[in-house]
This record gives sequence, structure tokens and C-alpha cells, in this order.
Amino acid sequence: MQIDWITVAAQAVNFLVLVWLLKRVLYAPITRAMARREERIAARLADARDARQTAETEAEALKTARKALDDDRQRILAEAREEARALEAQLEEEARAAAAEEREAWRAEVEKDRMEFLRDLRHAAAHHIHALGRDVLRDLADADLDARVAQRFLDALSALDAAAARRLAQGAEEDGGRVQVASAFDLPQAVKASITRAVHRLTGTATEVLYARAPDLVLGVRLQAGGQTVEWTLAAHLDRLEAAMDRALGTPRAGDL
Repeated sequence: MQIDWITVAAQAVNFLVLVWLLKRVLYAPITRAMARREERIAARLADARDARQTAETEAEALKTARKALDDDRQRILAEAREEARALEAQLEEEARAAAAEEREAWRAEVEKDRMEFLRDLRHAAAHHIHALGRDVLRDLADADLDARVAQRFLDALSALDAAAARRLAQGAEEDGGRVQVASAFDLPQAVKASITRAVHRLTGTATEVLYARAPDLVLGVRLQAGGQTVEWTLAAHLDRLEAAMDRALGTPRAGDL
């Protein structure tokens, strides 16, 4: 079979023209459409990936924020509980301190009242015993007892040392050369004479001796010259008794209650 190369060439040209036309008219638009679709799909996929990444990032941020919020809440609750415990302890301590202070103030007030009562009782008891002793001894006083009291006074004068004698002489000089002798009873003349001689001996001069009664002495004789005093009185003994009773009836220590 003889090949018609002209026809073959024409057919080939027609095929190439057809292919070019198909590519130009059909394949090119389809290719471009597919490319645009692929681009849109790729863009959507990229957007989806970005959205997913954003969502994951936001979810992680939200999780972190929630954790931070929960941590803050736990911390605030812990601090609040700690502050509440501290405030409770402080209030309890203040309440205990206030109660202790009030209790101590009450005890001090009770102790003060008790001591005042005991002091008044002590003084009243000593005073009554002192007064009772004075009254009893005044009722029991007689001449023999007066004589013994006068003798005890003379003994007290005789027992004065040189320094006391000088002070007595100086006191007499300050009083114009006189001394005062007071007694709870009338002294016999013989006793007065003995006292006067003793005063002259002690002062070294003829000091004037003035005698007077002083019932408040109860039982006793007192000599005064200036600021100097020589005495033997039952009142002095009763005063010492009162002081001893004050000590004996003294208030006990607060720790003994």
C-alpha cells in the first residue's frame, strides 16, 4: 500500500491544530479552574490550620488562665484562713489578757479592802485594849502603887548618863532654869524632895522644879525640860503594847491567801 505522505502530513497538522485548540479552548480553562480550586482548597486548609492553631493557643491560654485563677483563689483562701486563724488567736489572747487584767484588778481591790479592814480591825483592837488597860490600871491605882511608880521614875533619873544629864541641863536653861514634873497622882513631899535633889545633881544648879498633875498619864511621872523628856509611865508601856499588838495582828502576805 502506497502511503500518501501529503495526506499524512495534513492529518498530522490537523492533529496538532486540534491539540492546540483543545489545549487553548478546553484544557487551559479546566487547568486554570482546577488550579484556582486547589489554591482555594489550600487556602481553606491553611485557614483551618491557622484557626485550629489559634483555637489550640486560645485553649492553652484559657487553661493557663484558669490554672492561674485557681491558684490565686487557693492562695487567697489560704491567706484568708491564715488571717482568720491569726485574728482568732489575737482575739483569744486579748480576751485572756483582758480577763487576767480584770481578775488581777479584782484581786487587788479585794486585797486592798481586806488590808484596810484588817488595818482598821488591828488599830481598833489595839486602841480598845490600850484604853481598857488605862481604865483598869487607873481603877486599881493606890498609894502603894503610886509610891512604886515614883520610885521607878527616880530610878530612871538616876540611870541617866553624863550626856543625858548635859542635855537635861541645857533644856532647863532653855526654859529659864526650870523643869516641869507631871504625874498622874499627887506626889508626896518626900518624893518631890528626892526628885528635886536628883534634878539639882543632874543639872549641877539649883534648877527650879515645878510639879503638876496630869491624869492622862494614868500611872507615871514625866519630867520635861526644853525638848528633853525623862519619864516612867504606864502609858509608855501601853503604847509599846499597842505597837506589839500592831505587829502581832499585822496583815499577812497576799501570797498566803
